[in-house]
Amino acid sequence: MTVQQLLLMKAFYLAELLAVAYFTRATSWRIAGALAGGAVFGVAALGSIAFAETQGLWHVPISSTPAFLSLFYLDFVVAFAGIAAVALENSQFAERIRREMLARSNFERYFTPQLAQRIASSEGATRLGGDKREVTVLFSDIRGFTALSETMPPSDMATLLTDYFTEMVDCVFRNEGTLDKFIGDAVMAQWGAPIGSKEDPDKAMQAAIEMMDELGKLNAKWLSEGRPELQIGIGINHGEAFAGNIGSERRLEYTVIGDTVNTASRLCSAAGPGEILISEEMRRALSKKPKLKEMPPMELKNKTQPVKVFKVIE
Repeated sequence: MTVQQLLLMKAFYLAELLAVAYFTRATSWRIAGALAGGAVFGVAALGSIAFAETQGLWHVPISSTPAFLSLFYLDFVVAFAGIAAVALENSQFAERIRREMLARSNFERYFTPQLAQRIASSEGATRLGGDKREVTVLFSDIRGFTALSETMPPSDMATLLTDYFTEMVDCVFRNEGTLDKFIGDAVMAQWGAPIGSKEDPDKAMQAAIEMMDELGKLNAKWLSEGRPELQIGIGINHGEAFAGNIGSERRLEYTVIGDTVNTASRLCSAAGPGEILISEEMRRALSKKPKLKEMPPMELKNKTQPVKVFKVIE
C-alpha cells in the first residue's frame, strides 16, 4: 500500500460525518450531513454535467473523531469525489466522440459532410427501420457499358469509372443530395431523406444537368488522351418512399425503397444517350422548371397504365 493510500485511509477514518454529495444540472455539489456517535459512513455520489444524473456512489467507512474536524475532511471527500466525477465524465465524452467519428466516417461516403455530421450526432442514427418520406430519386446509367468493358483492360476500365464516378458524385453533393449507392455502372442518388426541403426536386434537377455538363468535359479530356467516351441516360422521379437503415445488425445500408424508386429506375432505363427523363410527379414538384418536351406516354415495367414522361431540353 502506498503512502498516499495510507494518508487517504487515515483521513477517511478521522471523519465523523455522514456526507451525501450529489450533482445535478440545476445545482453544484450539495452537502447533507449528520453527526453520529461510533462508526458512521461517508458517501459521495459521482455526478455528470453532461448527463445530469448520478453515475455512481462512493461508500467510505469512517470511525469516530472530534466534531471540529468533520467539515475539513468532508471538504476533502467532496473534492476527491469531484475529481472522480470529472474523470468519469471525460471517459464518457471520449467514448461518445469515438462513436460519432466512426458513424460520421461511414455516413460521409453517402452524405455531404454537413449532413453526415448532423446524422452522426443524432440519437439512433444506426438503428434498424425507418419511415415514409417524400423524396426525389435520380438514377444515371452508362449506355453501352457492357460492350465497352469487353474492349478495355480491367485496369483501364477501373480508372475510367473512378474518374466518371468522382465527377458524378460531386454533382450530387454540390446540390446537397445523398449518394444512395452504385449499382454496377449506375449511380442512384436521392434528396429528402433523412433530412429534406422544398427545394429537393430543383436540386435534383440541377444535379442531373450538371452531370451531363461534367460528362461532356470528361469526354473532351478523354478524347484528347485517346480514351473512349461515355454516354449516360438519367431518370428522375418524385414521390413517397420508405427511407431508413435496411439490412442486418452486422451490416446496415441507408436507402430508399418503393414504387417511387422503381419508377425512377425505369425512366433511366428508357432514357437514350444524353437524355434526362422525368415523371409527371417530378414536373409538378419543380418550382424552377427547365425547358421540357412532353414525350408519348411510356409503358413501364410493373405499371398498369402508361406513364406521362417529359424530356429535359437543355
